[in-house]
Amino acid sequence: MKSNPQLNSVYLNSLRETYLILATWVIFAAWVIGYSMSYGYNNSPETFSTVGGIPEWIFWGIGLPWVLAVVVTIGFAVFIVKDDPLDESDKTTGVKSKVK
Repeated sequence: MKSNPQLNSVYLNSLRETYLILATWVIFAAWVIGYSMSYGYNNSPETFSTVGGIPEWIFWGIGLPWVLAVVVTIGFAVFIVKDDPLDESDKTTGVKSKVK
């Protein structure tokens, strides 16, 4: 049987970050599409309401997730993304990176 080689920490960090980005995208896409489909269609003029002059379904279905996505993106960039050393040998494998 083949043994699993140890993976580079740069690769593992990028893989973790990719999964978090994709999960965040799926959550916000589901929110925007789901809310907009549920509340944006078949609105009668008698029940039409606004929030600050913007139709309510656009405010809650597009505006709010957009603002939250910006906040999540900034938090992700500041607190989660790691700066990996590419010039030094990797701590887990001892392999020297070829990137300069």
